[in-house]
Amino acid sequence: MISSAQKKIKCPCGFRCKLAIISVIVILLALLVWVCFLYMSSSRDVDWWDDMPMMTSVFQPESHTSSNGKVLYFGTESQGKSSLVDVRTGKEKDFLPTGYTILNKMDYKMFAPYLIVQKDDGLYSYNVESKVMVNIFKSSPDLKLKENEWPLIYPSMTEKDKFLIQIDAMGDEIVDHMYGLPEVLGTRMYTYDASSETVVKIKNKRFEPCTKYDSLNQRLFSWVCGEGVGSATPLSVRDMSDLTEKKQIEVVTASDIGLNPDDWARVDYEAGLFLISRHGKDFQIMIVDPRDKNLSQETFTATTGVADMLNDLSPYSIVFDRATHTFAVGGANYIVLLTFDDNHQIIKSTFLPDVGVYANFLYVNAGKVYYVANDRIRIVDIIKQKIERTILVPDRLSEVTLFFL
Repeated sequence: MISSAQKKIKCPCGFRCKLAIISVIVILLALLVWVCFLYMSSSRDVDWWDDMPMMTSVFQPESHTSSNGKVLYFGTESQGKSSLVDVRTGKEKDFLPTGYTILNKMDYKMFAPYLIVQKDDGLYSYNVESKVMVNIFKSSPDLKLKENEWPLIYPSMTEKDKFLIQIDAMGDEIVDHMYGLPEVLGTRMYTYDASSETVVKIKNKRFEPCTKYDSLNQRLFSWVCGEGVGSATPLSVRDMSDLTEKKQIEVVTASDIGLNPDDWARVDYEAGLFLISRHGKDFQIMIVDPRDKNLSQETFTATTGVADMLNDLSPYSIVFDRATHTFAVGGANYIVLLTFDDNHQIIKSTFLPDVGVYANFLYVNAGKVYYVANDRIRIVDIIKQKIERTILVPDRLSEVTLFFL
């Protein structure tokens, strides 16, 4: 039996009314979930997968030109061929004449006006803008490379037309089995001024790969590098007038960045600056400008919250952009942008996931970061903190540097 009270609350429209009420409730719940999602997304900090960019190989040209109308190109090398990629359009064009190879191609600063190249037994200075090729040893043909000689080039950090040239005579016996390198029987050294086309013989002294030449102040910088160490402190300097180890002065040690003397901090040389970084809970980056004769130091520290996010950071390349208050760090499979304030505090970290970043170098110019990841050139907008463009390029490509032409 149905009571009179139950009869009073019975819906006159029956099943259809109940269905309508259920539908309204479902819609309201969906709206509530959507609003909560928007709130959480807008209030939380950016992490690895936020703002993941859409990758495309179709571009709209934008301003990548200098004040005098020159275009920005990404210099590359693949399978012995040097090319320039227009970062506005993605179009590629040949860079060097056939048969010429850029020496120490990853050691040049951005917008280098001269490159040192090799063809057969000759070394040449190549003017990037005029495309004029000059034989470095034209006045002394007997200085050409012998069959067993390998050249190394150290572009100056402080003058773009100056170079240190090291030529090693190699033996037949392999002494470095890890890298397959033969023994060095002898070395000859020269300085070269590309503007005046002047070669000067200097005292023979063989340098390790992690050495940089400061022609303006006539000194050399060096640091520890190799298998198991990577690129590490101490960063040292010595005068060109006395290249013996006894005259070497340590500029930055592990202790200078808060580590134990037996530990080591990472050393990078990028865009004309030394960047010494300490990782872990007390993350720090120290900058040393080799153009400063006194080599003053500038230190940036991370806030506790940011340092916690950087515990597992494994950088390969670090660049600095003072205009946007940003460091850009290339890791294993990501780029991380570190934002700092006027007090040299790193207050924010933004991770941009990417595959194939490790072992590649970063370049920064006018608020953009440029790098290679597998078969793509990426362009990151620092202000928007996202990858804004992708350019398809040949796989196994090596970067050279950026050029305005």
